[in-house]
Amino acid sequence: MNYWTLLSEKNQKTAEAVVDEIQQWIVDYEEANPGRPSLNADGWVEDPETWVEDVKEENQLEKPILERLKKCKSAIIFESPGCPKENPPLLLVLNRYLTATGQGVMSWGTDEYGWPQVQLSEEAQNMLEKFMGFPEDDDEEEPQEDPDEVVREAKESEASYEQIITLLESASKSRAKSMEVRIFLTKCAPQDQKFLQELVQFGYADEETMAERQGCTKEELRVRAATLADKIFALLND
Repeated sequence: MNYWTLLSEKNQKTAEAVVDEIQQWIVDYEEANPGRPSLNADGWVEDPETWVEDVKEENQLEKPILERLKKCKSAIIFESPGCPKENPPLLLVLNRYLTATGQGVMSWGTDEYGWPQVQLSEEAQNMLEKFMGFPEDDDEEEPQEDPDEVVREAKESEASYEQIITLLESASKSRAKSMEVRIFLTKCAPQDQKFLQELVQFGYADEETMAERQGCTKEELRVRAATLADKIFALLND
């Protein structure tokens, strides 16, 4: 059995609270998505000492990782269900763990997936977010508009197709908001997922064309757009 180990700067009590919170999220997700594959990402907390020594013994580590290991106070362990790149919902779970546990070290155990088997937690998170399609960091990128300000301005206008696009574009500029939107999409009904995907991919067309694509009336489409706009706005301002 291969084990993944997230060695964290958080103490064990805090790590256990993180595990409990994310396990509850997994339960809620699976109940809301019957018939979909299980996320299969049960984690548990242990004292980090043994796991740190195992990581040191089994790998040639660079100095930044060795320095980070000195600060680790907890270990969250997972039984590997296979390559995470091939399981998009699992990427969401791992990303939540990496976000919640702060600076640490991620060990992928003995299985090889095509990337370093031991990484700084932020490097692991950047990699997972790349697999998920999140925007990459660019320190030289021109300053962007404040996503929260864009969201507030969008809410002031009438609920519409353009509003949804504006909300999603604003969320794409923030990693945290991008992640929340992706989680939201997994919980949407299939027809809503299709609507949002086509809206993002093709942009706004005339209502008659969009309604025909969706197999509904223009009135039904207006209600769907307004409802989703309100839900996405509430999500981004929670």
